[in-house]
Amino acid sequence: MTFGEILKELQQGRVVRKKDWRDELVVFMQIPANIPCDRTWHMQSVPYDMKVLCKQHDLGINYKDQFIIYDMSDQSATYIVFDGEDVNSTDWEVINPFNYTYE
Repeated sequence: MTFGEILKELQQGRVVRKKDWRDELVVFMQIPANIPCDRTWHMQSVPYDMKVLCKQHDLGINYKDQFIIYDMSDQSATYIVFDGEDVNSTDWEVINPFNYTYE
């Protein structure tokens, strides 16, 4: 599949990967979320100083438009910025989470 095709799949909540990647690597689009100020205090992913800043100014956090690459071998998740090779690649595929296996 092309990047354009896969982008539509990501926007529909599908999990994708490139065929030439290690089997453990997949990409998904994070679901947009609005986290109100009082809930940021309990988030492990937000550093203390940012929590204080949010509280001082009654700020929340709005997650949107984030693409995540997930490595099943070590359960790490980080953002991915697609480069020219990714955008021009035609080896993208949607995975079926119910029967996908990796080695």
